[in-house]
Amino acid sequence: MRCFFGIELSKTQRGMFKPVLNELSSLGGLKTVDIENLHITLNFFGEISDGVCKEIMDKIQSTSFEEFSIKSAGLGAFPSNKNPKIIWAGLSAGCEKIKELKNEIDTLLGNAVDSKLYHPHITLARVKQKVDGNLVNSFIRKYSSFSFGESNISRFCLFSSVLTPSGPKYGILKGYNLRIQNF
Repeated sequence: MRCFFGIELSKTQRGMFKPVLNELSSLGGLKTVDIENLHITLNFFGEISDGVCKEIMDKIQSTSFEEFSIKSAGLGAFPSNKNPKIIWAGLSAGCEKIKELKNEIDTLLGNAVDSKLYHPHITLARVKQKVDGNLVNSFIRKYSSFSFGESNISRFCLFSSVLTPSGPKYGILKGYNLRIQNF
């Protein structure tokens, strides 16, 4: 089964992406992410056996990490705006907290911690056919300072991902609650 650790966005925040997803789908050559599937990936494991999935769940029983907030703003693309493969929304707040949470998960899993290569983002679309890089770059610039709202992050989840012809279908295998902040 395909699995990953990710952070769910609030329904309200996901709704903020609807106009952008609609506009992106009209550009052609792109496959937009279903609004219900919008999330922030922490660790992608790919295709793993049920046994490995159980080992991951056994290693991550709980976390000492506290709840935090994120704000999403602006768009970008990997590897570049003019040669996009992935179009994403960025984070204007909470990015460092997400990196710290990923580092804690990596440590618990026994993985090397290297957050330099990790860029928290929300994938909005994937390029499926040749696209006009200038058109995509123009679109990204149009939304460069647009705010997509915020979410309070109170948990992260181990998701399953089943690929279907209409796109991936995600299911939550296990949720991990974050500690409530004490003020």
